[in-house]
Amino acid sequence: MQSAQWKNNALVISGSLAFKSGLTATQKSAALAKLNLNITSAKGVVVTTPKKIAPSASGSWSKSIALSASEVPCWVIVEFEGLKTKRQVSQAPLASCVK
Repeated sequence: MQSAQWKNNALVISGSLAFKSGLTATQKSAALAKLNLNITSAKGVVVTTPKKIAPSASGSWSKSIALSASEVPCWVIVEFEGLKTKRQVSQAPLASCVK
C-alpha cells in the first residue's frame, strides 16, 4: 500500500504489486483472480468486508470505500495472503477516526 487518504467521505487506498520473476502468465492470472484485501484499523477493528482489487498490467491498484467520519480509521492495515502493511490515513478526522 502506497497511500491511504480519507477524501469526500471515502477511504481511498492505493498500491502496487510486484510478481516474482519467472512466473508464467497462467500463474499471474491465477494470483490476480483472488486478490482480496482485508482492511482493519491499527487496533484490529474491521473497517469493511474484504475488497477485491483489480491491478493494472503494471501492478498498480486503487480502491475507494465509502465511510463516514466516525467509520474511517486513523491508521489502516491492509492484508493480502499473510502480508500486512500499515499506513496513517491522511486527512482522517482526528476527533472521530477509529483507533
